[in-house]
Amino acid sequence: MKTCPLARFCLLLAATAAAAVAVGACSSPPAEKPSADQEVVGQQVDSAAAPADVSATDAAPAPQDSAGPEVAADVAALPAAVTLIVDATATSDPGLADLVVGKSGALTPDIEVVYPPDNALAPVDFAPITVQWTYAGPADKFVVRFENAEAEINVLGDATNWASAASTGKGYAVTLPKGIWQDLFAFPDHPAWKLRILAVSVSGGQVVGKLLASKPLTFHISPMPAGGAIYYWNTQMMAVRVLEQGQKQPSTVPTPGGMCAGCHSVSPDGSTVAVSHMMGAGMASMSMSLVTAKSGQPPPWLHPKAKQLLASSFTIAAAFSESHFSEKERWLVVPTSGTAGFIPGPTKLMAVDLMGGTATNLVQGGDLGQQAFPAWSKDGSTVVYASSSNVGNGFAATAATALYTVPFNGGQGGKAQLVAGTDDLDVFHYYPTFTLDGNYIVYNRAAATGNPCPASGGSGGPSSGGEGTYDNCHAELWMIAATGGNPIRLDLANESLEPLTNSWPTLGIVPGQYHWMAFSSRRNYGFLHTGSPPSPQIYIAAIEPLKIASGQDPSYAALWLPGQDVTAGCHIARWSSTPRD
Repeated sequence: MKTCPLARFCLLLAATAAAAVAVGACSSPPAEKPSADQEVVGQQVDSAAAPADVSATDAAPAPQDSAGPEVAADVAALPAAVTLIVDATATSDPGLADLVVGKSGALTPDIEVVYPPDNALAPVDFAPITVQWTYAGPADKFVVRFENAEAEINVLGDATNWASAASTGKGYAVTLPKGIWQDLFAFPDHPAWKLRILAVSVSGGQVVGKLLASKPLTFHISPMPAGGAIYYWNTQMMAVRVLEQGQKQPSTVPTPGGMCAGCHSVSPDGSTVAVSHMMGAGMASMSMSLVTAKSGQPPPWLHPKAKQLLASSFTIAAAFSESHFSEKERWLVVPTSGTAGFIPGPTKLMAVDLMGGTATNLVQGGDLGQQAFPAWSKDGSTVVYASSSNVGNGFAATAATALYTVPFNGGQGGKAQLVAGTDDLDVFHYYPTFTLDGNYIVYNRAAATGNPCPASGGSGGPSSGGEGTYDNCHAELWMIAATGGNPIRLDLANESLEPLTNSWPTLGIVPGQYHWMAFSSRRNYGFLHTGSPPSPQIYIAAIEPLKIASGQDPSYAALWLPGQDVTAGCHIARWSSTPRD
């Protein structure tokens, strides 16, 4: 039996039945004498004699992406210098731990980790991820290993059990057990883990051939929560779906019937959803309704005139404000044509007093263009939006766009101001959003003269190439100081220079060291969601503004949002509080 580092005690527990789980951990000397069933240091519990409560039972519900088994485990918080073994197979080899723990293996390019990406960062309340890798060689067992200066955590599994039918090649996947996932956050002084996959063939308790290892990648964790919930549009259901942070079962927001009930916005308190919908006559019938997030009923405080204005105008993609949404006042900023029955123009931003029933043009000079895609600063003083000679009635701009800010001024608006650095010729700058501190604007950028995009297969909307902002495959994630300046490409969050439709960023609701960003992308999710291109899915990435001063990319690689509808197109993420009425 391997000796634990720092002369700490080791305890090996063997589980029973089909989900046999072996857990080996180093821990401080126990306060109480171990029972006769649990001999310490070098002694192994006979699996046949192990008590029933030793088996692990805290596995989360199976993820909807059919990624393979989620290893069951019930592991206490881990102290420093720990080695943890979890064998998720029914045919666990008691001697395997001695063969692999603490051994690095021979590096091979044949084992490739395809998810998570290198340098991703997860908040503490994120749901456990599904690790995916490919290997075409022979192997009986795999080890998913996380290691840092304090700990080595090994998740052992059987190659047959972890083989994934979703992979066209030799692909394997396992969703980390909830207990193991939580243990990754137990070492705040070492937030960066090295993740690698080890492959081994075993015969008669001995390794046959070499113990092989993939190239390690870095996986970051943060004790900071992202909080709230993600409200996104499901193209297959034509509905707004909600995933609360850390959960894997989305719910549906009840919305008015119609061909399309999307392009939604959510109040900061999670109580109200503004949803645009077509009522049978295509785009010409686009109007907006406000509903309560839980029951789907009209809010009792909504003034009849405000309701009529939103219902009779071509209104889409509105914006709420935390500072102007309370029992005393409720405002909505929305691009609208103000005319019913057909698609008119030009489109202007309106500040709508939802309780008073009045509306005012927000931009009072400084910008002669059409206006769309508004977003509010957290303090409610400023609205940022995109301006163009043609914003497609607030739905999709077809001419180059620039970003402007305008004061709210109690609903009276004021003179608009160009955000310097976002007015490049033949470039779309659109879908802006403020960081929580108001210091930066995160937005989409795409060349207005880009090459046509690949056909989307109808799973997530028509790809527009360089023709407009909607579903533009060349869309990238950028940020800039709210006062203007040099724009910054979020390289890691964008993942690639290839066109991935990294679209419509929205930022989290918890302030701190990181800004959490949700966005949709047509990138591959390992091998569990692929295509040419795949339908869009929601991803989460962190932004660390402190890196900007040293000239570093402030973003981290993005993680797929667990629990979303993997068989559908999911886009237009909105981050807000958990839904309530």
